[in-house]
Amino acid sequence: MKKTKEKPIDLPRITVWQCCKKLFIYYFINFAIFNSVFWGFFGFDLLIKALDVALVLADYPGIDLFIRLRLLGESVLVIVSACFAFFSAVKLYGVILNMKRIADTNEFCRNPGNSIGVEGDQGVGKTRFLVYMTMQLAPEKLEKMLINYYTDYPVRDELELEAQGGNIWQWVRFKSREEAYEEYFEKNPDKLPGVYSDITISYHGKTPYALTRDHFAMKKRLFESNVKLLSEADNILPNTLRRVKPVSESEAEGEEEDEEEIEEKKGKKKKKKKKPVDTTANDIDEFLGLDRQYTDGTLLSDSHDNGAIYKSVRDCQQLILDIRRSEYKYTPKLISWIDAKLEAKILKKGKNTSIRLRNRKKKIEKIKLEMGITKLYYVERVGRKVSEEKFLVLPNNVPYAYDTRALQTEYNFAPKIKKD
Repeated sequence: MKKTKEKPIDLPRITVWQCCKKLFIYYFINFAIFNSVFWGFFGFDLLIKALDVALVLADYPGIDLFIRLRLLGESVLVIVSACFAFFSAVKLYGVILNMKRIADTNEFCRNPGNSIGVEGDQGVGKTRFLVYMTMQLAPEKLEKMLINYYTDYPVRDELELEAQGGNIWQWVRFKSREEAYEEYFEKNPDKLPGVYSDITISYHGKTPYALTRDHFAMKKRLFESNVKLLSEADNILPNTLRRVKPVSESEAEGEEEDEEEIEEKKGKKKKKKKKPVDTTANDIDEFLGLDRQYTDGTLLSDSHDNGAIYKSVRDCQQLILDIRRSEYKYTPKLISWIDAKLEAKILKKGKNTSIRLRNRKKKIEKIKLEMGITKLYYVERVGRKVSEEKFLVLPNNVPYAYDTRALQTEYNFAPKIKKD
């Protein structure tokens, strides 16, 4: 087989450093400045002396009021410098600790099993967490697929010959990976490889494949090693789906004959009608139960605390995370202060807000959103077992964007856009 030179595939990996670089640099600069001032100009010995002076309010015998005030002022300066140095070190340690926790979250996201469900109140961070998990999990699954595909590629022809002789399983597995490789990396350069979603995600201009009910009903194909993000499962798989019991041929014929006899008595001839058979729910149930065997897929879904979710989705979930609350931390106070000042200016200007002021507001708003971490507090449910409350940490700054508000355009009272 002729070898061809191929361009290495760049999988969409998101690292801790990508997400936390700005946050770390900000707190490291604070740490460097305040500690350089304290240790460079004062030091530990002067701090002890300053504390001694402050403790007795510089009330030493034989010194006048002017010297006493000067000693107190110098002592306060040393103590304040020491406090800034200490707290900047604590903040930097906190950022580093949470970067480690984000790395642990990434590891958790890369090994969720076949299916995971996330529940919680509105606005608690369910969808954001699942989007982040999707972006962590997809490259891991794709890398494993690529390794298996490349490993078997040298014996491709032999596998095909074996399949023609009756040993088809190795060839079917290889062919599924080959078709996925072509779909993800050759035919659709504008798509996030391996990612299917019913909400919009954007990563460097790439978007996921649209996830629809037809995928679950096996009317549209899902390619190998996929990650499916199903936000609000009831929108795609409503609980109103019900099995329609197929009618046996003998029962159908009996019913039709009775109808014909009645119609003949009336002097009319009625044509035979076929009874409809809806197997959509059956197909969805089958796919959800065998998705791993069919496509090596992972399903990530979320719903509200009321648990209103398509029964078959719930049944196949290996793990359910119930997110109780979220907490935002480490957003720099200086950035928040500047943002508040700009907001006050915009309120004062009203419709006279300038482009320059708008751009400053948007820029500082972006920085404010990017710098910080989010702690999600949750409990795990596996079957009837419920864990103690735990937490995981997500970075606020992530190199992707997602939008769950696209449905606003389908709202009955959404503004209608006139087209020429």
